[in-house]
This record gives sequence, structure tokens and C-alpha cells, in this order.
Amino acid sequence: MAPLRKFELLRAEVRQVRKIDLINQTFAAQVFLQFRIENGALDEDLVKDIDSGNKPTFPADSKRPGARWYLAQFAWRNAEGAPNLLDERVVRMGSDLHMLLEADGIFYQRMPLSQFPVDIQSLTIGLSVACAEEGIVPAEFTGTTSNVRFVDVDNFVLSSEWIVNPNLSLEARRFTPMQGRTYPCLALSVHVYRRPFFYLMNIAVPTSLFCVLAVMQFYIPLTKIDARLTVSVLTFVAATVYMNTTKSLTPAVSYMTEIDMFNFVCLIIRVIIILEAGVVYLLVDDVDLTSLEDDPNYPGEALAWEHWHHDTATLVDRICLGTTALMWLLANCCFGYRWYSLSKTHSHFDTNELEQNSQASSNYLQAVSPMNELRTGSRRVRGLGRSKRTQPSSPTGQQGLGSTRDLNRSRPVAPE
Repeated sequence: MAPLRKFELLRAEVRQVRKIDLINQTFAAQVFLQFRIENGALDEDLVKDIDSGNKPTFPADSKRPGARWYLAQFAWRNAEGAPNLLDERVVRMGSDLHMLLEADGIFYQRMPLSQFPVDIQSLTIGLSVACAEEGIVPAEFTGTTSNVRFVDVDNFVLSSEWIVNPNLSLEARRFTPMQGRTYPCLALSVHVYRRPFFYLMNIAVPTSLFCVLAVMQFYIPLTKIDARLTVSVLTFVAATVYMNTTKSLTPAVSYMTEIDMFNFVCLIIRVIIILEAGVVYLLVDDVDLTSLEDDPNYPGEALAWEHWHHDTATLVDRICLGTTALMWLLANCCFGYRWYSLSKTHSHFDTNELEQNSQASSNYLQAVSPMNELRTGSRRVRGLGRSKRTQPSSPTGQQGLGSTRDLNRSRPVAPE
């Protein structure tokens, strides 16, 4: 049985985050990792294959594989297919062995959009090693609190739509796909924040203004029902056509986002205005009170009844005007304040500020990002700065980054 191999993470870089696909729930990025095996150059078992150009194989006799074999066990857990490996080698540096791994690929990431268009997304890259702690070649990741982390902000091509946080979040954890088999895993997360101005100006503001145009029907005399209905119905149709036109700008999800809720409230306001026009029509019935008052043959009791209908319609009209105006004002103020506060919260989020308070960091990430759903397994270590935490053992741990059914489909699997 081989000794426990410890891969100390010295450097982690996420470069060229160049595509964020909300429909397919994927993103494209390039990542570079550097691990160190302390005093690995002095271990004959580890160095025996680093100069070989052949594919590393597991030695059945000694059952002590080399460093290149261990590097071949690294798997990208949430990658869409096998990433393009730009660099994969083991080099000697003094008495240590350094494992360099650089890959470019597309990674799956569940992106919650309930706060769209002022949402924050955590783009997580998962790396595991197919060496169970209970197997004959155990391994673990170390150094998650004392490494160099870097996010390439200068080459972030999506800066017109997203704001990227320059701080890289890192977690080392263990996951248990089955009882008695525990594997180490790393999760590197880049936090990006959407710039909401485009969606606010092209969706929220026009939708709000359509409600203002619909309110113009209240300034048309009650007896001109056809003109009032024309204004309200045409405004409703125009708003519906505009919403269908801009539908492609919003994500197609089965739940309501922030902007969907705002659009729904504005839709309710326009529907109330149209229904009010119908109620007023039933009360007034297009009757000209002036002509009835000048008609000496018109019964006085009937004239009083028509006056009551007209006064009731006027009261209903004023109540509806005040109600819809208040709803519109509250909707704009509430959603405007909420979007402003969320935008400020996201833009001021800084990993360094939360390093001294691991609980605050955990609460924030759990509230605004999907990273909490990726925290599975028997133990996890928070890699935000120097803070470290552990979690009790999980009996299954079958959720996490990607599928646990196959840790490394294209690489040799460690015997257990």
C-alpha cells in the first residue's frame, strides 16, 4: 500500500472567463493549477516515471505509482466532456516535485436567476483525484489556505455585461459517492455580477411607462366610453407585443425572476384599468346628462337615477385612478429600491473583507450563490483566506460538482 500523498496547492489561476450561457447553464474558462509534493524528488517511486514519454501505468508489483500517474487521476468533475489540456507535467524543483495542470474547457454550473437582472453568479470549477482515502493509493489536497490565487480581470471579455470579482474563492472538500469510498475534491469559484442597466432601460422602464399611458384614459370624459376603451386596450396590446419582443432578453426559467415580478405587477395594473372602463360603461351607458336635463318630457325620477349612476361611475373612476397610481408608485419604489440595494450589495462584496469572519462569508454565499448546493461530502474546508471549517460526515454525499458515477472516464482509475 502506498503512503498518503499530499498535494499542496501553491497556485490557482482562473483565466479567460469568456462565455456564460444561462440557457445551457455552462461557462467557458481556462484554469491553471500548481501543486507541490514535498520532498517528492527524493522518493524513488514518485520520480520513476516523470521522464518517461509513455502513458503512465499502475505498477502491479510495488503498487506505488509515480507522480505522473497521480496527475493522470485528476478529473474535472463538472466539465462538459474532456477539457483541452494545455499543460500537464511534473517537474523537479529542488527536493520537491511540482505538478502543473492547465486546462481550457466548458463547465456546467447551476445558475439561480431569481434575482435577475441584479443577480450574482458563482462560476465553480471542480477538480477531484480518483484516489480513495480508503484505497491502496490514498491522496488528499492541502495548502488551501496559504496559496496564491488569481482571477484574470484584465482579459475578461464580458466586462460590458458582467463585473468580475478579482478574488478567487477556494474550497477543499471530500465527497462520498458510496459507503466506504471517500475522494478529495477542490472547488474554485469566480464570482461575477451582472450589469443591470441594459435590462432596466429596455424592459423595466418601457413596461412602467406603458402603465402611465394607460392611466391617460381617466382624463377622458366618462361618457366617451369608446375613446377610453380604445386608449386602454391599445396600450395593453402594445405592451403585450413589446413584452413578447423583449422576451428573448430574459432567461426562460420556470420560476419568476425579479423583473418578471415587476412586469406582472404592471400587467395587473393595465388589466385593472381595462376592467374599470367596462364597469364605467355599465354605469353610464353613454348617456348625456345635459341633454336629459334639457328634455322636459324626461321623467324626473329617471333623471335622478341617471344622476346616481353618473356619480357612482365618477366615484369608481377616481378610486381606480388612485388605486392604480398608488400601485404603480409602490411597484416602482419597491422594486427600484430592491434592485439598488442588491446591486450595491453585490458590487461591494469582497472576499478579502469576509476572510476574518467565516460565518458571514458562508451566509452571504449561501444567500446569493449556488455554492451551498455544492458543499457535500464528509468534510469540507473553507478556503477563503485563512479561515478553515469542517463539516460532520455525510453518509451518502451523492450531490456535488458534476456526476459521481464516473470520476474520470478518460483516465486510468486507481485500484482500490
